Amino acid sequence: MRSIRLSRSSLRLNEPLPWDVFDAGGKLLLRRGYRIQMPDQLDQLVVRGAYVADASPPAPLERPPVRPEPARRQVLSDPVGSWARTEARLASLLHAFERTPDFSDRLSELAPLISELCERDADLALFQMMRWNGANYAVAHAIHAATLCELVARRLGWPPHQREQMLRAALSMNIGMRQLQTSLVTQTAPPSAPQREIIHQHPVRGLYLLESAGVTDNDWLRAVALHHEAPDALPTRVRHGSAAQLAEVIRLADIFGAKVSPRASRPALSADQALRETFISHGGADNPLVNALVRELGIYPPGSGVRLASGELGLVMRRGARADQPLVYALINRKGQFYMEPVIRDSARSQFAVVATVPVERFRQLNLNPALIFGYESRSRMRPFDTLEFEF
Repeated sequence: MRSIRLSRSSLRLNEPLPWDVFDAGGKLLLRRGYRIQMPDQLDQLVVRGAYVADASPPAPLERPPVRPEPARRQVLSDPVGSWARTEARLASLLHAFERTPDFSDRLSELAPLISELCERDADLALFQMMRWNGANYAVAHAIHAATLCELVARRLGWPPHQREQMLRAALSMNIGMRQLQTSLVTQTAPPSAPQREIIHQHPVRGLYLLESAGVTDNDWLRAVALHHEAPDALPTRVRHGSAAQLAEVIRLADIFGAKVSPRASRPALSADQALRETFISHGGADNPLVNALVRELGIYPPGSGVRLASGELGLVMRRGARADQPLVYALINRKGQFYMEPVIRDSARSQFAVVATVPVERFRQLNLNPALIFGYESRSRMRPFDTLEFEF
């Protein structure tokens, strides 16, 4: 006898249950005939995972249609372009997910691409996150959170299948408020009461929407539903479950990614400030997840604005052997003038040590070319910002 997970549509308020209901571990939750009277109780039951015994014989297994293996060679040769294409694919999927019959499969294809791109060049991935230009925030934020999730989980030694499961949840975590999320970025006033209600309800609403779109992976669904919940607020059995572990990493990435992204109501926080706030609010040294985030990013992640002991200003290009000694792309000399040809500085050398952070807005006017900065495009084709006019 096997168990069947109940969907939201299988349960009705004020109607007697036609079966005994169990949790994923087989523990009896509700007896047959019980009436669920509160919507919140119904929501929590679905999030926790409700199952009934299926006494019918199992249906014969059907061989799933063979889907072509996504081409990966392009990722290795053109990671900058691959990031752009992955973001475009996610934007298309989230925009039309209700009209996409194979939504679950198509979104699942993006997870290994992000994993491979992070493996190919994690510094480039972080640079693009810190240099986000404000376009299509809902999609960009999902990509950024998934990137952080992958890097943290990889550092923690999670196996590929668990990381991909988490990436699917991270990419779809805000599907329940995707339209509002983009609006809030350009809004200068605090969220209104109706907006706060949408924000509060979007994790559980996201579970329902994903379920209606054909997602059947329980941990994926529950990770989305739990990604705003602090672990201490969860029941013990839920807190130590696999979905809650995925959700906590997603929650951490979600919060940090939001802090380093600008809003109309505030500038982006510097990476070191965002890390400090996240570290303190998530249990500090006692939390292995936040420790992994800090160790992975370093004090000055790629894309961070910094001032060097030489008086130069620049953007961190790559993490160094030590957290406080990154490789820096110096853009402005000590007199405040832009270099016509930027200079790479190793901050491990005392004369180029990082002495302070600089708001990334200081460099917003530069139309930097990441492919050129990271060596994926020939320098002979163009300079990093040849199209700009400088004021000295």
